Amino acid sequence: MTKAEQFEALALRCEQATGADRELDAEIWLACVPGATRKQTSYFHKASGRECVIDETRDATGRLIIVPSYTASLDAALTLAPEGYVANLGNDEPIWAQVWIDNDPASRGDGATMALALCAAALRARSQMERGR
Repeated sequence: MTKAEQFEALALRCEQATGADRELDAEIWLACVPGATRKQTSYFHKASGRECVIDETRDATGRLIIVPSYTASLDAALTLAPEGYVANLGNDEPIWAQVWIDNDPASRGDGATMALALCAAALRARSQMERGR
């Protein structure tokens, strides 16, 4: 899968999500940050009697990172828009967002929330950049 296809697939998942999704946040972060890694380990917690998962995401330098809440926060979602791009949001039904630069056609995303719509639009803009448009 190319990087452009990966961004497009993530945009589609944002449009299909019904609310904030930390798993999706982590996958978006991994796609957008060069050299990022993720390691999940699980262990059995004797006191509670259940299995627990430790999710470690690290940047290229190996520092442990708390992944931004892209799918929950407009501020975090806006950081996904490529440098120099402008965002436009609408709360019609469905909720939508557009991300564009200059007079180029906008990348559009729909979503259950404005943050999800903005994530989808920003990821589509990244996909177009990868394709050289």
